[in-house]
Amino acid sequence: MTGLRERMRGYLAADPKDVVPVRTRTLCTVIMIVLATFMSLAESAFTYNHMDAAGRGILSFWAGLSMMISFALPWILLVKRDRLPYMTCLLTSLSTLVLAIDPLMALMGLTGLIARRRRVDRLVPCATGTLVATLVSLTRDLNRPRKDSIIRTLLTEGADAGLNTPLAVVVLSLVFLVLSIAVGIYIRLYTTTQEATEQASAANVRSSKLENSLTRQQVTDTIAVETHDTLAHSLSLIGLNASALKVELDTLARQEQASSPQDPLTARLLGLAQRADDIRQQAAGALDETHSVIDMLRHPEKVLNDIAPDPQTALTREALDDICRESRDTGMTLNTWIDVRNLSNLDPVIGKVAFRAIQEGLTNARRHAPGMPVSLEVTARPDQGVHVHLTNPMPKPGTVDPSGANLSATSGGNGITGLIKRVKAASGQCRYGIDDHGQFNLDVVLPFEATS
Repeated sequence: MTGLRERMRGYLAADPKDVVPVRTRTLCTVIMIVLATFMSLAESAFTYNHMDAAGRGILSFWAGLSMMISFALPWILLVKRDRLPYMTCLLTSLSTLVLAIDPLMALMGLTGLIARRRRVDRLVPCATGTLVATLVSLTRDLNRPRKDSIIRTLLTEGADAGLNTPLAVVVLSLVFLVLSIAVGIYIRLYTTTQEATEQASAANVRSSKLENSLTRQQVTDTIAVETHDTLAHSLSLIGLNASALKVELDTLARQEQASSPQDPLTARLLGLAQRADDIRQQAAGALDETHSVIDMLRHPEKVLNDIAPDPQTALTREALDDICRESRDTGMTLNTWIDVRNLSNLDPVIGKVAFRAIQEGLTNARRHAPGMPVSLEVTARPDQGVHVHLTNPMPKPGTVDPSGANLSATSGGNGITGLIKRVKAASGQCRYGIDDHGQFNLDVVLPFEATS
């Protein structure tokens, strides 16, 4: 007995390779169940009339019980054909054998099974059980008089018309079985064809995305090559020239010190040599950043990791001290008002955007207004958010720097444009411009925490 139960469990167990993903429509299910209920009620009602007229009390009770059960049985069994198709097929066949009902419910159970499962070794026993149930049900029906038989009423004319009952039972059973199997196979083929179409469509979409990705990658590779050949080469030359200038200035300073130890020109030469070394270091840093950008262009899958917040670009007290010290070391007059609290709870992405805003503001001041004093105000508090404000006077029209460039005519804007996009992506606001007093203002407001 235990072995039989184990075999039944193994037979009814779900096999992922055996499943066909049929999508059941509610309307189709309702129509099937209504038809099965109607035919079961009709068959049991005909059987009850025949048994009652023949005075067979026990069989009349059996037919009446079948009629009552027919109201609920299809709803209980057929709705399970999605999850438990094998169990549904076996129980509908068993119910047809035990009760005085029509074989339509058993045939529907077999159709649902064939549509949803593939393994032939499991389908054959269920199909055999359905065939036996159909044979028994039709035999019961055709062995009654015409007035109490649904099949005889449909196949014959007149009360005493002759009919080869065994042949009719076998032929009709086989016809019904073949129709049931054919409908199940049609549903399965329709589902698998639709699934294959969807997979092909998904594959086409993936192929299109891959093609677009390859095209974008080709563009970024081209940009990376051009950047390497132009910008990286120029930065390397700047570094080499700055290094050569430092060596030359050091040599002149030593010569001047040897000839005139107290001459103030020596200190100026040493200062210029130090400034040349600063330029060399900055060019080397810019070259490293350029190579990082080139690497991101060539390997876009690393972009998210490369642009993630890090200690050097986070809004921390140490980073603020470093960037202010570096700006003052270049000769900038920088006045600061900094009020930062609970920075450990500040969203890292927000902190990076705020730090980039400070970098951009100081870079703009060095580039467009060298020698002008710069005011920096940074506020970061959970109750007020993050506020970065930079102000510097703009040079008067016609002012030129030592290289001869007209400062008032210097143009730019790419950095500010990129900053605006970063700030908007972080749900913040960025405003900039020259006020009535000739002061350039950069104002960035960000939330303390990222908003969804």
